[in-house]
Amino acid sequence: MIDRRASTGGRFVGLSIARTLLVSLLGLTVTLAIVGALGVAALFDSRQTYEDALSQTAALEVGAANLLSATIALEANLARPRSQAAARFVQDAARGLDRVAVQVRRLAGDDTLDRSLAQRALEAQDDARALAQRPTLATTRRSARRDLRSVRGAVAGLAARQRVRRREARETATRRSRTALLAIGLGGGLALVAVIAFLTVLIRNMRRPLDELVDATRRMAAGDLAVRVRPAGPRELSALGEAFNVMGEDLADAGRRIESQRRRLATTIESLGDGLVICDGHDRVTSMNPRAGQLISGLRPGALAHGPQSPLPPLAEALAGEVTIVHDATTIAVTVARLTGPERSTVWTLRDITERARLERAKSDFVAAASHELRSPLTSIKGFIELLGATDTENLTGRQLEFIRIALQSTDRLVDLVDDLLDVARIEAGEFEIRPQSSDLRATVQEVAELMQPRLLDKHQQLVVDIREPRPPALADPLRVRQIITNLITNAHLYTGEGGTITIRLEGDAHATRIAVSDTGRGMSAEEVGHVFERFFRGAPTVQRGPGAGLGLSIVKSLVDMHGGSIQVDSRPGSGSTFTVTLPAAPGGTVDHLLGETLDGTRLAATR
Repeated sequence: MIDRRASTGGRFVGLSIARTLLVSLLGLTVTLAIVGALGVAALFDSRQTYEDALSQTAALEVGAANLLSATIALEANLARPRSQAAARFVQDAARGLDRVAVQVRRLAGDDTLDRSLAQRALEAQDDARALAQRPTLATTRRSARRDLRSVRGAVAGLAARQRVRRREARETATRRSRTALLAIGLGGGLALVAVIAFLTVLIRNMRRPLDELVDATRRMAAGDLAVRVRPAGPRELSALGEAFNVMGEDLADAGRRIESQRRRLATTIESLGDGLVICDGHDRVTSMNPRAGQLISGLRPGALAHGPQSPLPPLAEALAGEVTIVHDATTIAVTVARLTGPERSTVWTLRDITERARLERAKSDFVAAASHELRSPLTSIKGFIELLGATDTENLTGRQLEFIRIALQSTDRLVDLVDDLLDVARIEAGEFEIRPQSSDLRATVQEVAELMQPRLLDKHQQLVVDIREPRPPALADPLRVRQIITNLITNAHLYTGEGGTITIRLEGDAHATRIAVSDTGRGMSAEEVGHVFERFFRGAPTVQRGPGAGLGLSIVKSLVDMHGGSIQVDSRPGSGSTFTVTLPAAPGGTVDHLLGETLDGTRLAATR
């Protein structure tokens, strides 16, 4: 079982990496914002306190100056001669002094020293009040003069005290500002350190599962499909670990299936009745099954496929088609195929066809022997039937003559079948010979057309001969070309209905001569075209077959191949068929009657 729980170090399991980073950055931002706000508030408070102290000390200095001015004014008015006007001036000055003294006492606030200095102005304030009430009383005037002298010292001390207070306030403000800035820097640094520590822990928790994944991946790439990881770390890495484990399970399962299939395939290959040889791109045997070693004892893994002890045919020849070889009295059919991939490996298949070859030889020998044995009695039967039909016509009735005609036609068909069987046997045995020569095939085509004309009368068919000029001679055996054309016309006759048309066209150029036989018959399907040159093939089972044995087109294909030519078929159901034979042109050959004109064609109508 796969442990899907996080490890003790995976404290961030459940959070994604993006969310974790977002939370850490958001926490850093909030912390820095709080620290900054507190620092700015402290700076603002220290500045405000300093400004308040400056305002208070300035106001006290102004009050002290006003008190001094009021004292001096009162003294000056007390020094005037006693009169009603002087008393009025003294009264006004005393009232001003009283007001200033009250203001100074109020501005002194909570400062003990300022209050004590301001207290010294109380006596002058009391005298000033008394003078304001009785400006002419002598005792009061004497007391006021005495007390006003002491006020000057208090005012001087109060002014000096304000200068000291301003200096102390400035020093306090500087100290508090420095402390606030230090607190801002220290708080920001601590917040940054906290975030860095948080990210360090996060990276450590990310690195551990990543290192484990990398190591597990390398081990899996080296072939250890059983390696697994423990999902840990942030959500993405945990999901990646689980996906890696699932992938490992799938790969292990696939590996087990592949290994099972490999063993099954190896067992199958070893038990094959055919030999199997695999070669690399350098034609060296990499592996082979036991059957291949039995068929070709000289082959072994590591040896060259075409070494001195190997009877394998050349690669190009084997790629073109099945090749038959004989090795140690064993007939072997060899085929080869290329494997896909850059190695360009090849797979050779060796099949023991000794028994099949023996049966083929026995069949060919039987066909040849039977054809030879049948030909002599058929020739005798045909001769006697022809003699009977030609010599005793007066004593035979019309019905008897019809029987003789039918017997003669059947004998001709048997002779043709025996001739085809003999040709097939000779072709298979390699005893069929052709003698190519420079030949003008006009006479051959016309001769075959004249010979075939009577056969077409039964179905009221029309034969059209189209010979094109100019046309150099062909390199061909006229006798075998006559056989090719005869078989093609016979095939067209059999598969063309009543009143149909068969066309023979002869044309050529400096490279080749072409003979095309076309008909207006039923045509063939693509499947029938693919089998048309096989022996004993006679069309689809649903179609009424003619009397042929299915050997004519097979013989045509063999004869064309012996000439080094080719044959093509163009046919569609309901549209007739065209067989085109291409034969090589005679090298340097000419035709004496090249006229540079096209013969429209000679029409031979098959009529009753």
